[in-house]
Amino acid sequence: MSASPNRILAAVVAVIVVVAVAVGIAIATQSTIKVEPGTPEATVKAYVTAVLDHDHDRAVTYLDPSSSCTVEDLDHSNYTEREASVELLRTDTTGDTARVVIRISQGTGGPFDDFAGEEVTFRLRRSGDSWKITGAPWPMFECSKEPTS
Repeated sequence: MSASPNRILAAVVAVIVVVAVAVGIAIATQSTIKVEPGTPEATVKAYVTAVLDHDHDRAVTYLDPSSSCTVEDLDHSNYTEREASVELLRTDTTGDTARVVIRISQGTGGPFDDFAGEEVTFRLRRSGDSWKITGAPWPMFECSKEPTS
């Protein structure tokens, strides 16, 4: 009878490992966000990709020209994670303004490749035939220079 509790414990551990591996595979193979060019979602995707690639010069090109944020603000944002999963949650567009909400999930370094996620909202304004991000977007939460009018 003493072997029975050990078998149960082994089965529980095996199930946990299988579930953790399945979740890890699902997250790792999650398809990239497919968006139409020229949409608010495409601008957010390009910006987030540039930030994850640490290409801050490219990332700031997606910001509204009147933004108070600069490449130096991105450089000082201390965001170091390169591997992340990005999920498009919703988009609300009204005229020349839009709001795009995404979830960014990153590994926590735990023993089971745990992922922590945060919901991030981007606000955009139409600028000609493209969309530009306004305000101080993720991963910046404030910017150093005064906004221009």
